[in-house]
Amino acid sequence: MNLNCEIGERLFHLQNVLKKNQRELAADLGFKTGNGLSMIQKGKNPLQANHCKILELTYNVNIDWLKTGIGEMFKQALSEPAPEPIEKQQVALLSKIELIESKLNQLVSLHERNEKRVDMLIEKILSEGRQNENLSKIVLMLTESGIMRK
Repeated sequence: MNLNCEIGERLFHLQNVLKKNQRELAADLGFKTGNGLSMIQKGKNPLQANHCKILELTYNVNIDWLKTGIGEMFKQALSEPAPEPIEKQQVALLSKIELIESKLNQLVSLHERNEKRVDMLIEKILSEGRQNENLSKIVLMLTESGIMRK
């Protein structure tokens, strides 16, 4: 029996211990369908390092056990409950929220800079408008329409 098959069998056993169906465990590992996990469990594809890391971080799986069969399935004592899985969707959403927050901060900063520029321009127009009757009328119209502040 090849190493990939042995790892696949242990992965299948882990899936049963975790009480996960193939689709659920596959999603936890980042697969869109159960087929990717199935190929690993059948020994047709190798288990990748990123999958090992997810299993270790999410379920506290002993990677030495997974790769060699030596040791306990989980790192902590069996009396301790298995940790709750970290939902990939939550991690992705947090990442998106941080990106949106960053973009919003950039927009606020840009808005504040532009607002200062507009205020300076309005001041200039107002001061010139006092000197020119036609410009004064334009400023008055803009102010009354709400486009420009006094």
